[in-house]
Amino acid sequence: MIRATQPTTCVALACIAWVCGCGGDSVASPPQPTTVRVTPAKGEFAALGETVQFSAQVLDQRGDQMGGTAITWVSDSTGVATVSGSGLATAVGNGTARIIATAEAVSGSAIVEVRQVGRSAVVLPAADTVILGDSLRLSAELRDANGYPVTDAQYRWSSGDTQVVTVDTRGVVRAVSEGVAEIHATTGSLTSVARITVFSPDRAALVAFYHATNGPNWIENENWMTEVPLRGWHGVHANAGGRVLALRLHGHYDIQSGTWNSLGLQGKIPPEIGSLAELKILSLHNNFLEGAIPPELGNLAKLESLALDRNELSGTIPAVLGGLANLEHLSLYGNTLEGAIPPELGKLAKLESLALHWNELSGTIPAAVGNLTNLK
Repeated sequence: MIRATQPTTCVALACIAWVCGCGGDSVASPPQPTTVRVTPAKGEFAALGETVQFSAQVLDQRGDQMGGTAITWVSDSTGVATVSGSGLATAVGNGTARIIATAEAVSGSAIVEVRQVGRSAVVLPAADTVILGDSLRLSAELRDANGYPVTDAQYRWSSGDTQVVTVDTRGVVRAVSEGVAEIHATTGSLTSVARITVFSPDRAALVAFYHATNGPNWIENENWMTEVPLRGWHGVHANAGGRVLALRLHGHYDIQSGTWNSLGLQGKIPPEIGSLAELKILSLHNNFLEGAIPPELGNLAKLESLALDRNELSGTIPAVLGGLANLEHLSLYGNTLEGAIPPELGKLAKLESLALHWNELSGTIPAAVGNLTNLK
């Protein structure tokens, strides 16, 4: 016997099957990355080494945020900014770069701009010493907040005392006279300073002379071994440029006692004295100088007067003194000089006075001395 309900059951099953088949097109697709949003959208840097932390949000096709999606970070200009695997960007150079975040095949980006702003300026070297007449090239450096140099900065150079040093538009300093001056380099509202000290090239020779002749115990040694310009040192006459023209460190005649009083110079005349290229007068008489007359005195081509009398000098008279074409007065008496009078002295055509007595010289007076027609 067939149940009446059997056909009804078959129809119901068929309907269920039809409903399930028709609903196949409405099943949701799996989420896929479609958009990557990078924040902040822009990063601005005023100093190298500054950092910005970027983050990326991955959205699927329905605009929903996707979690756990792997993101890679790159910079399209690593000379401007670099970026770490976590999205930390670091400024490394001026310019513009894109920081790109990628999730699978979808990318998003942010812009970074690096424009260094100077916060401090320095001049290098900050202090230096220059020999009179020489020049020195200074450099200026503008630095950002992190101490990195700012390139292409323009500077305006100036001297605090043009009587001592001058400076050109390139930062080249020229020593004009002895002293101390400041050089300023200005860029924008920032100014940096270098301290320049100018010494005469003759200073080293005088320092050597001071040490060789018992300078600390001279009767008078005012301003010696100080930064005072050489023209301010006792017994030194120098021109405006700091070159020594005369060195007068001789004893003084006491009218009351009728005797000469020494200035206290003791020791040997150092060879460095021969480097005083502008020297015209060297007067060291009435002291206690000893040893030989240094042949380096023959280098003093402009010397007009040489007075070494009344000392304790020994040895022979250097023949090179005959080459001092401008010499007008030569006084070597009152020492213990020995040997013959060098005939080379006969070449001193301008010589007006010659005093060699009270020594231990030997031999005859050379005939060449007869050529000294200006002797008085």
